[in-house]
Amino acid sequence: MALKLSEGQRRAIDIRNKNVLVSAAAGSGKTFVLTQRVLSRIIEDRWDIDSFLIVTFTRDAAAEMKGRIVKSIEEKLKEVTGNDDIDNELKRHLEKQLILISRANISTIDAFCSSVVRQNFHKTELDLGYKNPTDTEAAALKKQAVDDALEELLSEGDEKFNSFYNMFIGKTNDKDVVDMILNLYTFADSLPYPEKWFDECLGNYENAENFYDSIWGKQYILGIEENIRAARKYADEAMYYFKYCASDEIPGVIKKVYETIENFEDAYRTGGIDEIAKLEVKYTINLKSVKDEYALMHTDVIKRYLNFVKEELNTALKNSVESKELINILFKESKHNIRSLIKATRTFMKKYAELKLEKQMAEFNDISHFCLNILRDEEGIPTETAREYQRKFKEIIIDEYQDSNYLQEEILTAVSGIYEGKNNIFMVGDVKQAIYRFRQTTPELFIKKYAAYSEKNDSEELILLSENYRSRKVVLDACNLIFKQIMDERLGNVKYTEDIALNPKAEFPEPEEGMNISDCTELIIADTANVKEKLAESEIDPKRAEAKLVAKRIYEMLCIDPLYIYDKDENRYRAVEKRDIVILVNRRTNAGVFCDELNSIGISCIFEKTNPLFRATEVKNIISLLRLIDNPIQDIDIVNILHSPIYGMSFDDITEIRNNGPDGNIYTAINMWAEKDDVSAFTIKKFISDLEYYRDFAINNSLPDLISEIYERSNYFNCVGVMENGSFRQANLRLFKEKAVEFAAKGTVDLHSFVEYIEADLSDDIDENNKTGSAASLCENEDAVRIMTVHKSKGLEFPVVFAVQLQNQLSRKFKSNDYIFDRELGIGLKYIDTENRIKYKTKPYSIITEKYEEEEKSEALRLLYVALTRAKEKLIMTGTANSRGSKTGKEAMLNELAEDRNTILPYACRNMADSPLFWILAALKRSSLDTEGAIKQKWVCLENVDSLEELKAEQAVNAISRLNKVDSAEADGKYAEMIKESLNYKYPYKEETLMPSKISITEIKRKMNSDNGEAENIYSEYKITGVPKFMEKNRKISSAQLGTIYHTIMEYMDFENMKDEKDADVLIESLIDRGIITVEEGKAVSRKKIAEFISSDLFERIKNADKVFRETPFVMSMKASRLKEYENADSDLVVHGIIDLFFKEGDKLIVVDYKTDRVNKSAAELADKYRIQLELYSEALEKNTGKKVEECIIYSIDKGESINVKF
Repeated sequence: MALKLSEGQRRAIDIRNKNVLVSAAAGSGKTFVLTQRVLSRIIEDRWDIDSFLIVTFTRDAAAEMKGRIVKSIEEKLKEVTGNDDIDNELKRHLEKQLILISRANISTIDAFCSSVVRQNFHKTELDLGYKNPTDTEAAALKKQAVDDALEELLSEGDEKFNSFYNMFIGKTNDKDVVDMILNLYTFADSLPYPEKWFDECLGNYENAENFYDSIWGKQYILGIEENIRAARKYADEAMYYFKYCASDEIPGVIKKVYETIENFEDAYRTGGIDEIAKLEVKYTINLKSVKDEYALMHTDVIKRYLNFVKEELNTALKNSVESKELINILFKESKHNIRSLIKATRTFMKKYAELKLEKQMAEFNDISHFCLNILRDEEGIPTETAREYQRKFKEIIIDEYQDSNYLQEEILTAVSGIYEGKNNIFMVGDVKQAIYRFRQTTPELFIKKYAAYSEKNDSEELILLSENYRSRKVVLDACNLIFKQIMDERLGNVKYTEDIALNPKAEFPEPEEGMNISDCTELIIADTANVKEKLAESEIDPKRAEAKLVAKRIYEMLCIDPLYIYDKDENRYRAVEKRDIVILVNRRTNAGVFCDELNSIGISCIFEKTNPLFRATEVKNIISLLRLIDNPIQDIDIVNILHSPIYGMSFDDITEIRNNGPDGNIYTAINMWAEKDDVSAFTIKKFISDLEYYRDFAINNSLPDLISEIYERSNYFNCVGVMENGSFRQANLRLFKEKAVEFAAKGTVDLHSFVEYIEADLSDDIDENNKTGSAASLCENEDAVRIMTVHKSKGLEFPVVFAVQLQNQLSRKFKSNDYIFDRELGIGLKYIDTENRIKYKTKPYSIITEKYEEEEKSEALRLLYVALTRAKEKLIMTGTANSRGSKTGKEAMLNELAEDRNTILPYACRNMADSPLFWILAALKRSSLDTEGAIKQKWVCLENVDSLEELKAEQAVNAISRLNKVDSAEADGKYAEMIKESLNYKYPYKEETLMPSKISITEIKRKMNSDNGEAENIYSEYKITGVPKFMEKNRKISSAQLGTIYHTIMEYMDFENMKDEKDADVLIESLIDRGIITVEEGKAVSRKKIAEFISSDLFERIKNADKVFRETPFVMSMKASRLKEYENADSDLVVHGIIDLFFKEGDKLIVVDYKTDRVNKSAAELADKYRIQLELYSEALEKNTGKKVEECIIYSIDKGESINVKF
């Protein structure tokens, strides 16, 4: 069947013998186009897959690309096999590609550079066995190198350098100088030729006699010229509205404005800024004399444009009258500082390179530079090695080209055919999605080629893909409405015309009558207008109010008026689930308030973050225990571990223990307390016993084995699994163990070294973004609202998107620095009067800052574009704002421009934005452009933000029902009686204070079995041998570990597609590849047992069920008196647990519990053992769903048998 392609897609696939830039909008199917182009080359031109160089931005994208190409080849091969009309040569050629795919060059740029270096390592100073330093190792080497560099330079006695150093050091240390050097190094290292750039930076200062002769001086003059040009443009816009007036009807102010502009233009032509400095801007905007009807209708717009004229001319005047003498003095003084900074950075770079070379370490940028030196000589000419690659690669395909940089550009063009007159570079990207400037990417590359390739010629071509195959029209209409008004070449770096506007092509079937599907995009604002001044900020927090509105809207679409979305996989409409919803934040630190509000009403959510692994609470507890195993005299760690879920002591109890001990460490105090005979002493004894056991265990076992033993003996791994976001916490614990395995593999296996490694990673010397990251991937089956940053969401799509906190300020971090860098304009530094400690902004610094600020705003606008275009069906934007306006008058300006004739808002207006919400509100002010009613606004006063208490009540567990029986106390106004009553009060439930507030299903089962006379061992017995376990050849996995492994496999089982033992093997290998289970754990699993389950009647029932729920956590209340231990209690216990699986058959619920017990018992005996547990599962489900549980089934993996449990 022929593929249905757009004109642009067909052109991108078929074009030959040209360098091509494909500008592919969000959802336009660029990966599909790339795949089809490769397939076309393979089939039509008979190219081999390894003759391409395909570069992607991430490893995941590379893997996806390779997978799609393989699938396309296999489908084509299936199509031609058995077709007598197609020659066998094509069939053989396609079969060959499936063999060659393993050596295909489909990778990230880093991976390609590594490949070049490893194949040519003899041309570098590296050994073949070099390694990439960890962030911790790199930070340590940098610190050593910068300390050595500064020590060397300061010892030279250079007055100019000493002056520079003293100028920028802080009050207590030289951190500011160090940061300046390290940041300049990072910036320069992203360029192809750092040394050459340093020389250019020095030359820009050294070769200019004064500021006005420098590149910044020329930029400064051009800025004044642009102000005058913009003033005339705005005057012409104002004049447009007098088009029906005779010349004598045009008000005098218009003539005065044009006269003033002409004065500025004449002054600039004749005497430059010196002449402009003599002028003045003096006119009053008065339109009272206007009589023309059309002009009268637009007086607000006219006034606004005339104000823009005044602002532009005043800016030109202000810049012209600045003191030339001061500007030149600061410029001259800056030369010495620039020279010193570059000298320090070069010295650091040399020492840092030596340290890395000594240890045979190389960072990714080092590898890129080694690669560039292999491919280009000192003159930049491709080497013979580069020419070999040129002959090898017939086409260079670069994905996400907007995220490339000049270093990568030099490398990839070196291996292309352009030096041989061949046009074979195929670039795909979207400058509207260039959001990685903080990673030193340079969208300017894309922008320049976009402009150059727009003019078609024989060697270059621009292809536009604006069709969107992802989103509903209501989403795209909203995006187009906003970005047509605010994005152009100057702000956003591309003109948002009809050619590149999002064109809806996604197909959504007609829903059934009555289904609630998305019919608009929403803007929900928490309105701060009527907040009473007397109310403290803590009482009405705008950000929390916004989070409540988001939580409530999610609750509504989940529970009250379900939103229906189209599920392509199921080919039907279904009610939206939590997993379909994402909340996009612009910073990681902004996620917490949304997590809090969602969790408070029982809506599970997970923040997909890469926060430091070693700061995750569940990991910090294990780190504390490891520190104590290494050295038990650690007060903070003892307190932390005793308070952790492992031992569960309150801070009050711990404080009491410490206060009753002698002066000194808490370790002595707890040993004394262990002699007592009460509940807390029992816990302390358990802790001391465990610690002694772990310390002995650590002597004869490996570090990873010690961590496994802690997880198993303490039951901590399972414990965190039932907490909120349990699977995420468990993933962090798995990752922590993996880090221990990696550490041990380096040959350093002792616990003390590992603890030091952790402490180094946690130190302030490591940037937060470079610390060891926590687990960020979620189980695909986990039904939870996702919260992630916009950067994290790039390349993804979601049925429902909340773009939140749009009122947050645009980034201004760079303004707090004393330095700023730019590839073209070089280095700008502030100047500090060390005697008076006054900082001056030098003109180079100010000019680079102005450029940087404009680029930051463009990136912020592109970030907004990425956020809004993630939505497939429903887009909801939220923020906080004051409907009455602010003191800045920006809102009044937006009202004045509401009737402007131009689609794009004036740059002077768009540039005033301090947040993305300003741009959105500016676009929505012009209701005439929203002909489709694409966006509906809802403003909710902060004082009227609905409390979530009612929603919480619907979701909450009745764990404190007894409080409803307490009568309200009636005050009689007699203070004496009140005091007496308070002092004589006795707590009526004192006995129940010893009861746990929460209890697990496992503990209830143990207690009930114990009540029935059955004893159960809750702690395993351990036998310590003289041979460390890590030296045993046939390492055994415990039954508890094996049970966890089987449960994990069942959690990821694909009931739709798995058929036999082969599928079981594929699943297990997949889990190993994804790091969910280890190779050893995979070997311990019986494929036969899994296959028995797949072939069982139970599996078939689950497969055909209406809906399946896995690993479902629950909380419910239970009368404590059901346990013999609390038979006289009148209160409830909060019971928590996880149901392995339940499924729906019509209105019936069927509960399934997997058991891995190796038993000789009969089915009836096994049912008896777990009857209590299944009964509680059934009760919990019926309470929470209101539906009847029809059956409870135990599936014994050991027996391969389904056992019905009757109550």
